[in-house]
Amino acid sequence: NSRQERIKEKYIELVKQYPPEQYPEEFERIRRAYETLRDPIKRQEYNLWRKHGDSIENIMLEAMEYMAQENWTKAEKIFLTLLKTAPNLTPARLGLAQVYLMKDELNPFNEQIQFLFETAELEEQWSILGLKAKLLIDVGYAEEALDILNKISVEYPEQEEACRPLFIQVYQLLDREEEAMQLIEKEIASLEQAEPDHIYLYTMWINLMAY
Repeated sequence: NSRQERIKEKYIELVKQYPPEQYPEEFERIRRAYETLRDPIKRQEYNLWRKHGDSIENIMLEAMEYMAQENWTKAEKIFLTLLKTAPNLTPARLGLAQVYLMKDELNPFNEQIQFLFETAELEEQWSILGLKAKLLIDVGYAEEALDILNKISVEYPEQEEACRPLFIQVYQLLDREEEAMQLIEKEIASLEQAEPDHIYLYTMWINLMAY
């Protein structure tokens, strides 16, 4: 229940007591605590999970089970109930967005993602857009996903490489095979060494060549 000024004072005091050079583990715990408590949204989520963690987790699991059964109505009801108690509960907000998308309700889906975007840290906002594009790709909204990815390319050019696999998927959905092939070859060329995690890339490459 401390004010932000008091939290900052205590943070500085503890950092002096546990400098990172001598106490890396303690400092990391202090830093994580400060990052949570100085952010009103993260602080609210933390307080909520601290008080009702087990019950919230059980409710989330129930909602996910309904989603697995494609019972979108019941899943939506659970997520809405959670968000009445905690409007900034990110997992519930994301789950609700997915429910709306599966129901082909794009406007409320966009509203939920926009809320996540606006409440995210500046350095994390591009990843919210990337997640939005991925969700749209998964259900076949290729044109909409491409618009999002083009927006990321313009506003966050440093994330071009991270978004390349999503561009490849979109181009495949849109039957723009040559552009997809160019990006796949560019992605493969950028790999310093092949790793097991890259199997998805080679699979796409082979499937596209076969097509």
